[in-house]
Amino acid sequence: MVNTKHYIASLVILLSFLSISNLHAQDIHYTQFTLQGMQQSPAFAGNFDGNHRFATLYRNQWATVSVPYNTLGFSYDVNIVESKKFQSYFAAGGQSFFDQAGDGRLRTFYLQLPVSYSLFVPINEKLNMKLGAGLGLALVNKSLNTSQLQFDNQYTGDFFDPTIPIAENFDNLQFTRPDLSIGSQIGLIIKEKTSLGMAFGLHHLNNIQESFIDDGRSIQLARRLALPAYIQFPLTPQWELRFDYLHQVQRTLSEHTFGALAKYYLKNDGPAQTSISFGSYYRWKDAISGIVRYQKNNWLFAFSYDSNVSPLRAATNSYGGIEIGAVYIIKKVEEPKIKYKRKCIVF
Repeated sequence: MVNTKHYIASLVILLSFLSISNLHAQDIHYTQFTLQGMQQSPAFAGNFDGNHRFATLYRNQWATVSVPYNTLGFSYDVNIVESKKFQSYFAAGGQSFFDQAGDGRLRTFYLQLPVSYSLFVPINEKLNMKLGAGLGLALVNKSLNTSQLQFDNQYTGDFFDPTIPIAENFDNLQFTRPDLSIGSQIGLIIKEKTSLGMAFGLHHLNNIQESFIDDGRSIQLARRLALPAYIQFPLTPQWELRFDYLHQVQRTLSEHTFGALAKYYLKNDGPAQTSISFGSYYRWKDAISGIVRYQKNNWLFAFSYDSNVSPLRAATNSYGGIEIGAVYIIKKVEEPKIKYKRKCIVF
């Protein structure tokens, strides 16, 4: 039986992590943030059961508004070096995001190369602790299109005249800047069935300047703090339950998203697995989401629908957004090590 103290300690750490003050995001956000874990922390690189992982996630938000927000993300990570002696692994990957928003077609392209190192520390026969740290090196490209924007000097007093040149002096409608992120994670694995953990990610550490106008003002891409946490455990041989939480802070804005997913195994025979998951997430004072996922062996397909609950629902007709995602994991089949081999001669 697992020591009760470990459960208590784990819950205390988790609650401490989640009770950070409600600080009042400028970066993109996903409802199904667990499908793009490296976007929260570079320490999540390699944080999966397998050798290679490919993932994509598309979000269409506020389609009832004049110009919908579209976000597309891709990621790949691989466990490069694994040490069975020290129960650790080194992982690396890449992730990219493309986002377009507003009448000005403000476009953001983000390309990051995260690396991480994780170590498993045995506490007893049934309990292991996982510690990890990560670093992310990235490039951020932003561009703005002013052709669909309207400016005050284009109003003659009686009507709007788009042929009048704008008075704003845009020195550069596109820029590319380097970016730096760091992160860490801690987790517990109990009886190889129950796991819980939390992570830390701090993004845009190098004070990126993101002004399109050279007016002498310093406009910086604000640092973003991400704090994800999770716990998953089996209920029966066919049912599993998972709780997720994400807290993000950027400038004076904050995000709290939490929810649960129930997984039902249609087939659970070693590597041959088929399951369906369903549940709901709630983004505090913003939207409630319904989520459905289908897993077939190494493939996972996901769909979610957001419904606005904020005052913005008057403009969006309560429609928040949809997300469609897919994940594919490659697991290498290793030849079993046989100490003594004998030839089988057939007469």
